[in-house]
Amino acid sequence: MIRQLTVNGFTYEAEYADDFVEHTLLQLLSRLDAMQKRKGRRILVFLAAPPAVGKSTLVTFLAALGGERGIAVQAAGLDGFHFPNAYLRSHVLMPDGTVAAISPAGNGAAPVCLASIKGSPETFDTGAFGEKLRELTEGGTVRWPVYDRRTHEPRQDAALLNENIILIEGNWLPLGGDQAHIRGSHDPCDGGPRNPAGASHFPENEGRQHARRRGGLVRDDGRAEYPARHGALCGGRHHAQTISS
Repeated sequence: MIRQLTVNGFTYEAEYADDFVEHTLLQLLSRLDAMQKRKGRRILVFLAAPPAVGKSTLVTFLAALGGERGIAVQAAGLDGFHFPNAYLRSHVLMPDGTVAAISPAGNGAAPVCLASIKGSPETFDTGAFGEKLRELTEGGTVRWPVYDRRTHEPRQDAALLNENIILIEGNWLPLGGDQAHIRGSHDPCDGGPRNPAGASHFPENEGRQHARRRGGLVRDDGRAEYPARHGALCGGRHHAQTISS
């Protein structure tokens, strides 16, 4: 099945195998629709996976597919909560894990400029993310930021979320431990699809890969970057909180 999608500022064709659509995606949408009707309120569904495997494409495809079946679904992402590049260039990650502004005198031993680790948990405005999740749980329309891969900057209030099923994708949604400020965002989460298959099980999408290259990502950069920067995320496997009743 092929659909033309606009994702992170680029428009391209996304294709998924008909069998995958029929036996996985449509069943997932049916379960989410039943869950929302049973709970009688807006539900939030998280999808987490390593970089460059197609999370944004998948949730956007699901939203389009749901609309065709009369199931109102909207897609959103964590990437819109990246700090702006100016902030990343002017702040560093200290050895103790705190973030500090760059000072002329320096910040002590071996600070790391946030711009050099963009995409790591410390480069997201998790406070703003948590606030938007709270707004979603209260119902009504919520303005949501979107990451634009043409400019590599977040665009504030670029999307309006007003449906009763919201799919939210992001690398770091399952984190715990010293990243509890992100893991804590699971509190309002009603569930999520779980796929223990590695990224190689996802259908290769030339349109998506082309769009990412247009945005500055060389093919296979995601696979090369992941072990170095994102290795703590689920051992390289797709994961999210399992949907429950």
